[in-house]
Amino acid sequence: MGSCSSTTVTVPEDQAAYERAKHIIEIRKRVGQRAKEDLKKEMDAKESLMNEQVATEFGQLIKHVISDPVKTNVYADIVGMDANNRRVLQAFATGGNEAGVKALFTSENGKKLTYAESRALYG
Repeated sequence: MGSCSSTTVTVPEDQAAYERAKHIIEIRKRVGQRAKEDLKKEMDAKESLMNEQVATEFGQLIKHVISDPVKTNVYADIVGMDANNRRVLQAFATGGNEAGVKALFTSENGKKLTYAESRALYG
């Protein structure tokens, strides 16, 4: 009996299926990357909106407190607050909302703070 040898023959249909599969995998990779990029953009936009909302609410509160700290019964809190909070309060009081927001998201050494870092400092 003779030996039997096996030979692999590439059929054009098999090659086409392989190319389609490669193409689908590449599309899935690109879609996944695009989804990640879109999610990051969405998260950045939400963080920015949250920063604006927090700053606006904080600015309104500060205006109310600054207008009459004794009447609002927070004078003792202002005197006893830490340096970071006092710096931001002073910025709101003297420079308005824009200066206050800038101070709220800037550290004492001038580094830009993220929302999380600002929350850690100011609650």
